[in-house]
Amino acid sequence: MADPKTKNRAVRGDTASKYRLTAVKLPNGSISRDPQIIADRVAGTWKSVVNPDPDETAAYEGPGRGAASPPWEGKTEDWPEDPPDPLKLSPAANSHIALMDRFTFSMFEDFLRTRKRNKAPGPEGVLAETLQLMPDSLKLACFQMFKKFFALGILPSWCKKSRTVLLYKKNDPCDPANFRPITLLPTLYKLWTSILTNIVADFAEAENILPESQAGFRSNRGTWRQLNAVLGAYEDANLTRQDIESLYIDY
Repeated sequence: MADPKTKNRAVRGDTASKYRLTAVKLPNGSISRDPQIIADRVAGTWKSVVNPDPDETAAYEGPGRGAASPPWEGKTEDWPEDPPDPLKLSPAANSHIALMDRFTFSMFEDFLRTRKRNKAPGPEGVLAETLQLMPDSLKLACFQMFKKFFALGILPSWCKKSRTVLLYKKNDPCDPANFRPITLLPTLYKLWTSILTNIVADFAEAENILPESQAGFRSNRGTWRQLNAVLGAYEDANLTRQDIESLYIDY
């Protein structure tokens, strides 16, 4: 069965592949194909998004202190208290299994085998298909490298590099604002993070760390579950003639 993205492309056409940003429209209405001008226009378009005007950005209001630095940035003159502690995963009293012990070579092979194919690689140019064809000796070497990542808590610099490409959305294909940037990460790094996510998620489930109300990014807990909870709260408030307040946050 085709996935939703494949179905969407079949119906609407693959506009992202059809249009490339090979030219930009200048303020005077002319079209330029100069690579440097295109790069400058793209940088200018997205700089205003990732670096908003300070005058348009509301200052963080510390409790009773007016404008202050956010507490997660550590102690400051305006916020002398200790910042909130980061999330700490601690096992139950009867658990003696460390997170690292959950990472096995068979797990590594399973995640490598199930990596999606036909995906664009990161700056290193290595495809998932290439990794899947590695000999056992190289697979074992990658597994040992991942164990080092786990033990040291440090990643090499190549894991922190990415390649950003622009996908066309709609309207004028000569306007950089009509393209959506996506970041392509190294394939090995994505394999590592998928394994790490699985290990931490399984640990959290096994140790009952997450509250029952948490449904995001948990298996067998779709949006239908949360919608039922919200509808139940509304119905209860209506039957008991009580006010109810709701807060919806979209990231």
